Amino acid sequence: MSRKAAGAAAALVLYAALAVLFTWPLVLHPASRLLDDGNLDAFQFVWNLWWVREALLHRHATPFHTTALFYPDGVGLFWHTLSATTGLLSLPFALAPGGMRAAVLAENATSLAALPATCILATLFVRELTGRPGVGVVAAVALVASPFYVRQLHIAYLSNLYWPLAVLLLWWRLHARPSWPRAAAVLLVFVLVFFASQDYAVMTFTLLGFDLAYRLVRRPGRPARGPVWTTGGLAVLGLALAVVAAAVLAFGGTPPERPPFAWVVWNSAYLSGFVTPPWLAAGTVPYFGSSLYLGSVPLLLALVAQVVAPRAAMRWNLAALLCLVVALGPTLQLGPPPDLNRTATAPGWPLPYRLAYEIVPGVAMFRVPWRWVGAARLCCVLAGASGLSALARGRRAIVAWGALLIVASVAEALPHRLLLVPAALPAGYGVVRDDPGAYAILDLPSGVRAGSFGLFSSLYMAYQTGHGRPLAEGTVARLPIGRRYVFEQDDYRLATHPELKYVIVHRGMFPSVYPREPSERLLAEARAAGDLVFADAETEVYRLRTYSPSRGETSRGAAQPARSASGAAPGGPVVRSTSSTVSPAHGERSTATSCQRRSVARS
Repeated sequence: MSRKAAGAAAALVLYAALAVLFTWPLVLHPASRLLDDGNLDAFQFVWNLWWVREALLHRHATPFHTTALFYPDGVGLFWHTLSATTGLLSLPFALAPGGMRAAVLAENATSLAALPATCILATLFVRELTGRPGVGVVAAVALVASPFYVRQLHIAYLSNLYWPLAVLLLWWRLHARPSWPRAAAVLLVFVLVFFASQDYAVMTFTLLGFDLAYRLVRRPGRPARGPVWTTGGLAVLGLALAVVAAAVLAFGGTPPERPPFAWVVWNSAYLSGFVTPPWLAAGTVPYFGSSLYLGSVPLLLALVAQVVAPRAAMRWNLAALLCLVVALGPTLQLGPPPDLNRTATAPGWPLPYRLAYEIVPGVAMFRVPWRWVGAARLCCVLAGASGLSALARGRRAIVAWGALLIVASVAEALPHRLLLVPAALPAGYGVVRDDPGAYAILDLPSGVRAGSFGLFSSLYMAYQTGHGRPLAEGTVARLPIGRRYVFEQDDYRLATHPELKYVIVHRGMFPSVYPREPSERLLAEARAAGDLVFADAETEVYRLRTYSPSRGETSRGAAQPARSASGAAPGGPVVRSTSSTVSPAHGERSTATSCQRRSVARS
């Protein structure tokens, strides 16, 4: 084996080992456990990927609208964090049997594959920038070995950082060797980025526009800042906007509700978070506090690069500053906001994001400005790569420096690994799975998990991948104007929803739901208007007498059962099971983590 091939193989082994390490022991439970940070996001993405497969392969319909949630009217998913591109990559898992187990396996496989894929694309791009694969390996590890990335591994919408890297790599090659096929490739991959993560698409477009402007601005008497193909670059950017506009017109549907300004401020970064290591943070910090830190290795290398390789580092350091300004959101904050009820901490000066929030179409929908830290970290790593390349000129030097920097990066990220929680379909859902017909079910409790921002409906969406019946609600990132969750509707009554046939009660979750009163009220209604047909230590299933098939059935239809139905409706005495299902809402700490997200209940 040649030295080049051996190096590539060693890098792949390293990337795979990091994926296992940062998710351990997930690899031992790929179909029965999920990574989660306490907010039940992973369960939502189990459903997201499953729904893309379900819509394309079984319903032969667009995945950007569903009646499987908020039945019977359904809800649009174009503005939801669907990550349809990742769903396309998960299509082979449609062949796997097992209902929810197969859906959990698909989510875990994409999570495990995201880190090596990001590392590979980062290595290729840095090699394109510096001509040194060894520097690319170090930069790739510094990119993924961070609280920001490790804390997002369970979220397909954010773990797929490999897509923006693929666009940047193709963009760089486009200007080095101009051709229209390369321009088409950049545009195609950008479209994939848009459907994978709208946040990353905006960040990628911003970086492309910045890079084109940087290449075009030449200083008198100084060499050019790299090759530039103005026509091709402008064509790519213009066509990208046109494709996005066409997608919005085709699939956008009803525009989502604009998030409250205070919510955007609370989800904005604060200045001290960029440079304060999580272990030095004092007091209460928001749930994303640890993810704001740019990282010791990227920060150090970016500063060194500005000294030893200023011409190569300047572009990326300026881009990092641009991204950090956006991450700060609409107002400048030196420290974390104390709660959701205050608009901002001192000094509270308005920033450019405030103007964009008010006048630029679409900006207001991006309610989490702090995520731009991900783009800023990428730029710091790219700047630092040029500095490392200048410092470590020989092969032995890069091995020595690389080993030190890799160990430091991994050690800094290890304490921020995610929880590992059980992900199994409770036995009570066998009642609805085996009962054919067009109807919906309501899961209780409905509301927010206390101490987090997670909605219990995310958990119920994952359960739907096993039983296949439509739900009365579901977690959608950006709901249409006027749409509300069940717990937000004071006038929601079971008797006025004849499409509901079953109410599934998860008794162990009631003590941790906020607010509790709506679910308690609906539970009392279910017991008064329903027959108990199943009960075990955790779950009760009520068949509602208010269900009306003639009024419940609709041309919009119901979700197809995940498994073949028995053809007979359940009846007779109550089925009582002695088995117990551990509720993922309570979670169990993975042996791989020593840090739990600190967050507050939504009030």
